[in-house]
Amino acid sequence: MKFSNKKKILFVISDFGPGGAQRVLSNLANSLVNREYDVYVFLFSNIKPFYKLNKKIKLIQNDMVKENNGLLNKLFFNLKKVIILKSFLQNVKPDTTISFIFETNVITILSKLGVDTKLIISERNNPYHQKGNFIWNLLRKITYFIPKFIVVNNRFAFDYFLKSHKRKIILVNNPIKKHKKIIIKKEKNILVVSRLHSQKSLDDIIMAYSYITKEFRDWKLTIV
Repeated sequence: MKFSNKKKILFVISDFGPGGAQRVLSNLANSLVNREYDVYVFLFSNIKPFYKLNKKIKLIQNDMVKENNGLLNKLFFNLKKVIILKSFLQNVKPDTTISFIFETNVITILSKLGVDTKLIISERNNPYHQKGNFIWNLLRKITYFIPKFIVVNNRFAFDYFLKSHKRKIILVNNPIKKHKKIIIKKEKNILVVSRLHSQKSLDDIIMAYSYITKEFRDWKLTIV
């Protein structure tokens, strides 16, 4: 494999499905490759990407989605991820590595040890609602001191990491793509588009709506 002299940016994420983190990654990767960076996207999944990537971006996929049961099997499975990613880091030698989402962040941090690359990790959820097991939570506390920066997209995550990582925590809201202005008739409707997951706190939204409708009976709530 031949490498150019351009600055190399490596993105690491578990899969490239239709998620918010994947959308942000695709926007960043496409923007950077258009600015003449050498961009790589490393996945632990070999499923076809949902979002479109520029043909200049080097996509590296691995068939490591299925996880076996049992503590030892899980330990071996994740250790294998660390070894594979570390080997790739040593081979490519990216100037900057950007990792997305809690468990993948931990895997990337462990893989980065001994490799000269500036590491930025991105948390995309509310940690107060993200119930990882004891081992993953402990690894997060131990390893999150290593990255250069921790990027979050919400105030809850910012407050969560502020006490222990004050000098490296950065709040960056999710980007919104500009579209041509469309004139539509507005309705009194609250629209929520989300996965049906506890992290999204849809129960809080429904409860808040129940209070609102006591006074504003003509408002509707639509959950997609």
